[in-house]
Amino acid sequence: PCVWLATDVIGMNVISQKGDKLGKIEDVVVHPGGAPSYVVLSFGGWLGMNEKLFAMPWSVLRSVESETAKKDSDLALVLPLEKERLKNAPGFDKKSWPSMANQDWTKDVDAFYKGDLNPNAPKHSQAKPDSSVISSRVTELKGTDILNPTGDKLADIKEVAIDLNGRVRYVALSVGGFLGMGDRLILSLI
Repeated sequence: PCVWLATDVIGMNVISQKGDKLGKIEDVVVHPGGAPSYVVLSFGGWLGMNEKLFAMPWSVLRSVESETAKKDSDLALVLPLEKERLKNAPGFDKKSWPSMANQDWTKDVDAFYKGDLNPNAPKHSQAKPDSSVISSRVTELKGTDILNPTGDKLADIKEVAIDLNGRVRYVALSVGGFLGMGDRLILSLI
């Protein structure tokens, strides 16, 4: 696909170039204005315990259909790293997410993956040092109210669509209805 819904990306398996399972996508971090995003991969642990999370530029991953994916109608993403190298990547604990808009943090992450970027992907732009730079986790955006200037609720975010370069292309907004019934979805281009 040219555009993926965030709900399809979250939970997607990530495999090595050899086909070994490395982990799964836990979340997608997006920036306003369509700047490329980061994906957050869970790796290690057992049954979700002692898992370490790794954020990486979207442009590191490649999409491919694996044998398992053909059977399950799911796609897998390929990360061109071996498990041993991934263990040394900048990571964080599930309970302690870093500020992904922090220039120092993004600089370290971008530097680690620099040699692994897909040569066909557009250049990944690092977060600017401007303190007004905002980044959001897709899982936190869903359900967020959209308000007008007077504070009245206009809609809420139902879905985020991301292109193959990690840029948000549109959001699906729920308008009207009551308790989820009779609402109408509209697409808002970014």
